Amino acid sequence: MALAQRLALDQQALRARIEVLESSKSHAGFLSAASKLRESKSFVDGFIDLDGWAVGRHELNLVHDLNSPDSKDSDGAALDLDVDREGSPLWVIAHYARELRERGIDLLVVPVPNRVQVWPDRLPDGAKPDPGGGGDLGSARLLLALSEAGVEVVDLSRVFAAEREHAEPDPGDRLFRDYNPHWAPRAVVLTADAIVARVRRMEWYEPGPEHEGVDFFLHRERLQHTFANHGSPPTEYETFWFDLVLDGSRELIVQDDRDSPVLILGDSYSDIYRTSGADIAVELYARLGFKMDRIAVPNGGANTVWQAVARRRDELRGKKLVIWIFRMSEFTNPKFRAVDPFAG
Repeated sequence: MALAQRLALDQQALRARIEVLESSKSHAGFLSAASKLRESKSFVDGFIDLDGWAVGRHELNLVHDLNSPDSKDSDGAALDLDVDREGSPLWVIAHYARELRERGIDLLVVPVPNRVQVWPDRLPDGAKPDPGGGGDLGSARLLLALSEAGVEVVDLSRVFAAEREHAEPDPGDRLFRDYNPHWAPRAVVLTADAIVARVRRMEWYEPGPEHEGVDFFLHRERLQHTFANHGSPPTEYETFWFDLVLDGSRELIVQDDRDSPVLILGDSYSDIYRTSGADIAVELYARLGFKMDRIAVPNGGANTVWQAVARRRDELRGKKLVIWIFRMSEFTNPKFRAVDPFAG
């Protein structure tokens, strides 16, 4: 399927979500609940305890920033989300898409919404997500602007909202952690499925040579995952269902492959479960049949990963696709700027 057709499908879905949210009373309730909590004085080290989870002020700030055109960042500078203004985050992303396209490389942008956007009903006086809508209106408009600028995007808010429409899941299958802003393994699996659906529509795509039951094995197991917690968590760490991808000896796969046609760029979301055998790269491998190349830098999803691409000095030779996964709050990062990945 040609890029123009894929973009048209993205825009159709995003406009439908925007229409739902614009006509919904629940969106206004969500913004009100987020704004009220944001002004609370009960935050400790940037987090506030709620019923069964702890929310970061930065998560609430993102909701405010994406839905308030006149909002300011922490330094007092006006946030710039104008896709046509050179140097703005959206302009930078569209610039990368054009640069890669000129070299025959697709770019797929995968912004990860935060817990407040996915769980508005868990806020005090929060509103239930609209069926099929998910997230907030500002993020949907932002993704539509990117798509209209020629950037292929994955709308994870819609993906996660669809998951929430099912019956109440096993707590081990929840999408996000309760006392840490990172996503849980189930969200990684849903994201991998959404990415694979896109990749299979790309003109260059052919299934890889590796197959389940021969080259790798899938194993589902409920595990405890120790990771930094915030607020006042229970003494026991949370447990989750992990969809593990193991090699023929039932050991973790040595995953990254510099020669892969696909490069994953991202922050900590891209490798948080690497040592457990359930990160995004290995989940994509299990679905596509070939291993991924990856550059993941904690807190570096906006610029540092592209600097790392430039340091390779290989001009992305052999790549067919760059998958750029980063937390949605990067859109409001005042340090977001263009890096020349082909320098040198």
